[in-house]
Amino acid sequence: ITELNILIGNGWAAAGMLRVHATLENSEFATTLTPEMHDLATWVEEVHKAMYAHVVGRNVYFRSISYLISAG
Repeated sequence: ITELNILIGNGWAAAGMLRVHATLENSEFATTLTPEMHDLATWVEEVHKAMYAHVVGRNVYFRSISYLISAG
């Protein structure tokens, strides 16, 4: 597992949670599911904070982009 795999996995997990949040928010159950939507938003924030704490200043983004470009 590489840093790129971790970044992609965390991104997909956060995106999925945000999609569920948006679905709940626009449903007829939005009022009753407010605590669950709050949990989802909190978890997305936790994923981002944990991810950035491990990759900031390590050029992971630039190395990942270079890898993807070279993989063609």
